[in-house]
Amino acid sequence: MTAPSTCPSTIAGVEHLVRARLLGRSVLIRLHVNEHEAARREAAGTGALTDISLLQILAALPAWVPFPWSGLSRREQRILRSAPPGVLERAGGTARRLVVPAANVESVTVEARSGAAGLAAASAYAPYCRRTAAIPTADADDETTLLDAKLYGVGIAVRQSGQYLQVVEPAPFTQRRWTWASWLFHEQAWAQAVRPTPGQLV
Repeated sequence: MTAPSTCPSTIAGVEHLVRARLLGRSVLIRLHVNEHEAARREAAGTGALTDISLLQILAALPAWVPFPWSGLSRREQRILRSAPPGVLERAGGTARRLVVPAANVESVTVEARSGAAGLAAASAYAPYCRRTAAIPTADADDETTLLDAKLYGVGIAVRQSGQYLQVVEPAPFTQRRWTWASWLFHEQAWAQAVRPTPGQLV
């Protein structure tokens, strides 16, 4: 293992607004799809990568840069041999990781019945993207809720006429650490963006 993987926050793409289920909760997400990677995967027959064992290895490998195959453990070699097409390329004693994150979740909006519940639910997404809690108007006017939202970097929105009205902007997101769990989160979002269920916005 020689270098961290490519972080999706550095990759621009086509924006989608999708309702998806992430971390066990239905949320509204705004994400950018890396169209080049999506097209490459489609041509190779590679779908969303959601195998944890595979992502744990890929997240520690450099993208596009040859690395010695012998530097991997037998377990890592076995898992990579069984990876979907288009993930890895081998030549002689070296290999290259071809796959990069297919999408970047820019923000998540969590709906909740109270300010406290909304802040708590939105905080679960802190390692992955900007987050907003959509809460009742009465709670959005509560001074304590607004102060807590600014303290935790969570945006506050209320629903009016079928749309979200932003009351407090979420804090900018900084990717402090890129891990296999980060990659899994974005892959799960992408899988639902490219295969929306009835009623989803794309």
